[in-house]
Amino acid sequence: MHRMDAIWKFAWLIAIACIGYIISQPIRQFMLLVVITACGLILAKIPPKTYFAGFGVFLTFAMFIFLMQLVFAPPLDTKVYFHWFLITISQQSIKFGSNLGLRVLNVGSSALIFIKTTEPSRLVHGMITMLRVPYRFAYAFYAALRYIPVFENEAANIMNAHAVRGGGLDEGWLSKLKLFSRLTVPLLISGLRKAKNAAIAMEGRAFGAFANRTASVEYPIPLSGVLFTIAWWIFFVVYLVILLSTTGFIKS
Repeated sequence: MHRMDAIWKFAWLIAIACIGYIISQPIRQFMLLVVITACGLILAKIPPKTYFAGFGVFLTFAMFIFLMQLVFAPPLDTKVYFHWFLITISQQSIKFGSNLGLRVLNVGSSALIFIKTTEPSRLVHGMITMLRVPYRFAYAFYAALRYIPVFENEAANIMNAHAVRGGGLDEGWLSKLKLFSRLTVPLLISGLRKAKNAAIAMEGRAFGAFANRTASVEYPIPLSGVLFTIAWWIFFVVYLVILLSTTGFIKS
């Protein structure tokens, strides 16, 4: 996964999203989640602690989606387990909510693998050389990816400084909200300063003066990564054909 070309890896990400979209059975969504997790832990060699720490963010959102669908999804003539006012918990709502929640986990975990194993510079290089995206737009995308961890580090330093001085030690969500509100001005000033320095550096190097940009580093495209992505797309097409044939959209 680390040697894999960024564009082909992004195509793999889209393939997973398409597969997760057409799957309507929770057990199959869970099987897909197991395969994606194996890709992250074995092929990408992401440490389990790092992987499941990022996985927890998507798990929270998946649980929220599951609960919303569980409570408010229509029963559709299936067995109803609980009903009160507008809240109805039925067999169909459990199935639908589980499927949507697992779909969020599948897309989120695959995106986590993509982020952890892809260099922003390699992704931008692929966007320019393979997708023919103008390098001005590609650099804007690169700058967004490049400065996100920088701002995260600065925010952590500011919060640590407040903690050393006794700030944010009071319990309660209001105290924590005030602590986070204090991050706005320092991060905004830091962002403006970095944007100004980047603009001066770009002007000094005549950024945008020429139609094409010379690449100083050429990244190889391993055949194994291409075959890996093609295999996932073949699986998507085969599964889609089987699904359409069993539902009667394709007649023999």
